[in-house]
Amino acid sequence: MEKNAVTTRERETLALLSRGLKFKEIASEMGITLRTVVAHVESVKKKLGARNAVHLISLAYKEGLLNGSLTYQQPPTRAK
Repeated sequence: MEKNAVTTRERETLALLSRGLKFKEIASEMGITLRTVVAHVESVKKKLGARNAVHLISLAYKEGLLNGSLTYQQPPTRAK
C-alpha cells in the first residue's frame, strides 16, 4: 500500500478516530458532514484492507499513516 494513496483529509480523519472521537465528533471538529466522515473511513478501510475501525487504526500505524504526532488542526476562520 502506497501511503500517498491515502488523502490528507483521510489521514486527518484517521488521526481523530485514533484519538477515540466518534464519527459525529470528527465531523464537527473537521467542519464536514457525518456522511463525509463515513466516506473517508470507508475509503481508507478499503485501501488498507481493514475489517473494522480497530483493525483500520492498527493497520494505519503499521503503514506509518499515524505516528502519534499527526493531529488535525482546524483551518483558520475566515473574516466576515
